[in-house]
Amino acid sequence: MDNSLSNSCKIIIVGGFALASMCIGCGAPVQKAATPPGQDQGLPSTSQVTLSLSPSSATLMTGQSVSFSSPFVGAVTWTVNGVVGGDTTRGLIDGRGTYTAPLIPPTAPVIISGRLGNFSGTASPTASSTITVANPVPQVAQLSPAAISAVSSSVVVITGSGFTPQSSVAVNGQSVNTTYVDASHLRVSVPAATSASSSILSLSVSNPAPGGGSSGPQSLFAAATGTPQATTHPLVARLSSVIPAGASMFAEFGPDTNYGFRTSAKAASSVGPVDLLVAGMRASKSYHMRLHFVMPDSTEAVGEDEVFTTGDVPAARVPP
Repeated sequence: MDNSLSNSCKIIIVGGFALASMCIGCGAPVQKAATPPGQDQGLPSTSQVTLSLSPSSATLMTGQSVSFSSPFVGAVTWTVNGVVGGDTTRGLIDGRGTYTAPLIPPTAPVIISGRLGNFSGTASPTASSTITVANPVPQVAQLSPAAISAVSSSVVVITGSGFTPQSSVAVNGQSVNTTYVDASHLRVSVPAATSASSSILSLSVSNPAPGGGSSGPQSLFAAATGTPQATTHPLVARLSSVIPAGASMFAEFGPDTNYGFRTSAKAASSVGPVDLLVAGMRASKSYHMRLHFVMPDSTEAVGEDEVFTTGDVPAARVPP
């Protein structure tokens, strides 16, 4: 007659999702029963085993991973909602027990199950945990380019974190066409402005529930030359534009679109309009001109071409 120190075995998957075992002995010798035909020698039967997962529920952000591990000899079969290895809709779990949440939260809870092998009896012990997958709050770190043309549509790449295929982008409160690249990048198409004047646009990214939320607003400069204005001097034109704090602008001008001349640059210490005077032109001539912008991060943008026609010099101003 053999003596044994244990007549029950408890298997627990604990907080960090690490699989552990603990044998609980009664402290008294027990008789080892004869192994029924068809059962493995020396292995505990399912009637001696309980299995649990801790925590019984958890929340993961889309794309996040968590690892399950097993110190047991023999295979552990992992399933996601009954599918061995899972799928792209509810998430994937590999043979080593690493589960990765899907990029889009499933409409129903995710059930992770571990089934242990090498047990006698007709069934292996199984335990499950419920995982809720939620969208993260998106964060915007950079826009590229930081300045676009106001008079034509532009493509902008958003760099940040927490982006999903469900992310949406709004510019000045209006939704724009958004393409998901990866969890750190989105690509958006910003339409042309309704008026040919420079402006500072507000861009934000949003993720829907469950979880989700909106990023803080990010400034995007839309560059335009605008219509040159006449001044009290017939040979001088004024160009005016709103530019971001720390940005600067200068004007290029000339008899054709090769320009050839430029003004001095003028910077803005705060957000607001900046005026440039374009001088050095001849009387009664048409000149092409455009504004050239340099952002604080050195991004450059060029406004559209505009034409200004100088006036005649009054006789009183012509020297004898």
